[in-house]
Amino acid sequence: GKPVVSISEDRAVATLFHGESKHELESPAELTTKVNQQLHTLERFRRGLDEAETRATELEITDLMTYRWVVTLLQKAELVARIADQVERDLVGLGGEGTLARLQLADLMQGVGETRYLVVRDYAKRLTKKTVAATLDALAGLSTNALQEPETVATALGFEHPDLHTRPRGLRLLSQVPRVPETVQSDVVKHFGDLQRLLRASVEDLSKVSGVGRARAQQLWNFLDRLAELAGQSDDGLG
Repeated sequence: GKPVVSISEDRAVATLFHGESKHELESPAELTTKVNQQLHTLERFRRGLDEAETRATELEITDLMTYRWVVTLLQKAELVARIADQVERDLVGLGGEGTLARLQLADLMQGVGETRYLVVRDYAKRLTKKTVAATLDALAGLSTNALQEPETVATALGFEHPDLHTRPRGLRLLSQVPRVPETVQSDVVKHFGDLQRLLRASVEDLSKVSGVGRARAQQLWNFLDRLAELAGQSDDGLG
């Protein structure tokens, strides 16, 4: 039941055994090269996630969102998380020599888990802790091959057909407003139901939500109005 390290002088290899698992330790030079390559891959995937999130915001604001884009966003976030997990495992073998790589990893992963969580909260059929947790577990349980198939992912997460129109509750966007507690965000979403109704709300409408008040209502309205303006500019550019 204890870990055992076996050293082969002839092969210049150290192997770690623990329980039924066997792990051949790589040299620091090999691991450094491997981790650097993984970080480059992770950086590329993270850029793809950021671009997808920006586009998803535009589609949500203009009421053109489909489950396919929801799935795309979750696919990219999950793949980024899986690559990061592999980097984290390989960094163990570097010990103190992996400090800089750990800082790079932390920087690249900033906000990824939150994005994945908020997207699920925005589109899960029911906004309950149990439903959200089950959806996240289903996403994590998909094989890498299954994760590439939008229809498979949509079915596993309890979504409708990928090409069907859908609306977010608005939690992901509301989370970007400074100094607005999560409880207030939830109350706003519960009051208006979905993002489109929230976008049409006036300052007076927003101020009626419990915990908002006039000053915060103005802050929320300014934020949402700016988002709508940016989304409109983007659509004009695409046209």
